[in-house]
Amino acid sequence: MKYFKTQKCLTRLLKTLFLILTLFLTNCNSSKDQKNNIQEEKLDLESISETLNKFGHRKYYYTKVKSDSITLKVYLNYDKEIFELILKGEADSQREKWDSSFVVSNIIISKVENNSLKRLNFQNKPESTSTYFNISELIVMNYKNKGIVDFIDNKINFTDYNFDSLPDLGIYNLNASGNGGDIYYTWLYDSENESFKFDSLLSNASIGSTNLLEKTISLHWKTGICDDNTWIYKVENDSFRLIKEISHYSETDSLGQFDCKEEIKNY
Repeated sequence: MKYFKTQKCLTRLLKTLFLILTLFLTNCNSSKDQKNNIQEEKLDLESISETLNKFGHRKYYYTKVKSDSITLKVYLNYDKEIFELILKGEADSQREKWDSSFVVSNIIISKVENNSLKRLNFQNKPESTSTYFNISELIVMNYKNKGIVDFIDNKINFTDYNFDSLPDLGIYNLNASGNGGDIYYTWLYDSENESFKFDSLLSNASIGSTNLLEKTISLHWKTGICDDNTWIYKVENDSFRLIKEISHYSETDSLGQFDCKEEIKNY
């Protein structure tokens, strides 16, 4: 009889411990969810602005994963002006759950003014059939949640490409890039119309150096060991005029000797 009473007490004790553990884990998850929701709904724009203005190379970001929909927010600093960039997309159903890489379907950009957000116009689709670009070519790589920092720090750039002292946006295009170079879909910022407009020229080759004094920008593409092209454009009134093309190509003589040749064209 005493044995059964002891067993009964042990069973009750184990049930009580299990209940306490369950309540503890539930409370932890609930607190974590509440914390995430607070971060999502009550972003301290003033604090973000102070941090970025003090440490210009730093970017504040967070991700939200909800079902198959993914949102990535990035705060970028350019000449003490803060912009909020939002990349929205869908998770790849073919990938495993631990890989939160996603294909971009929409981009939203806003400017932080007086501790509030002012949404700017952003071109997500081509304006005409003559201009090709597909926003879904942009893929945010986050393999096993290890690549997101690299993407934010190195694959999203604010650079003044047309020398108007305003930030132009470049986002790495994984699908178009290769051995020939890195391709960035590029949008030029028009402050008058408060918009970011897609630029097909800068989005179809690897962007090289810019020369503020000469107001020139170079584009580059490599197709082989000794085969590449460099185009140099002069920036005039927000347009790009080709002024020089440097081509390298391979040539084999009658003896089978391989040689690299250079051709320069001025326009």
